[in-house]
Amino acid sequence: DWYNWDAFRTGNLASDFNLAFKHVVTVLRSTGANFTYQISYAARNPSKKNNPFQSFYPGDSYVDQICVSAYNTCGTGTTFINRSLSQIINTWYVQVSAMAPTKSLCIAEMSSTNQCGTDAKAAWIKDTWNALANNYPKFASINWFFENKTLNGALKDWSLSTADQTAAFQQGYASFNLTTAV
Repeated sequence: DWYNWDAFRTGNLASDFNLAFKHVVTVLRSTGANFTYQISYAARNPSKKNNPFQSFYPGDSYVDQICVSAYNTCGTGTTFINRSLSQIINTWYVQVSAMAPTKSLCIAEMSSTNQCGTDAKAAWIKDTWNALANNYPKFASINWFFENKTLNGALKDWSLSTADQTAAFQQGYASFNLTTAV
């Protein structure tokens, strides 16, 4: 609900979104440009409404890769509970894998805050890489979000701010890379 183009804004229709997406892809393809066409969803949304992924999917012929944003938002609101990657994306992963079984997936943005403890964040990073390597084989690319943001006047630390967090990231990525190497 943050932006005018949000799926849940009054007057916004899935059919309009799909037509616009198809139009943009068609125009870009007509130029001969060699792009990967991605569509990105949030695993959850701030209003806690169900995301109708299939309603907002323009079709396999217009999408090369389907992406998700996945954040452990511990401490960004009133909740101070770490949520595992599986708790955050599993429902999305199952739905999207069934909707478009031949498409590779990507994580458009992923991170965790320090709000529930720097040790907890390091453990979350390690567990996340392990879950990606062992439970989610369709992910072909992953983008980690490292920018600190101010939310309601308080700084939320999304970066790698301790040696343990950096080590967890490096070791987890190396293990993930070995496990998923083609």
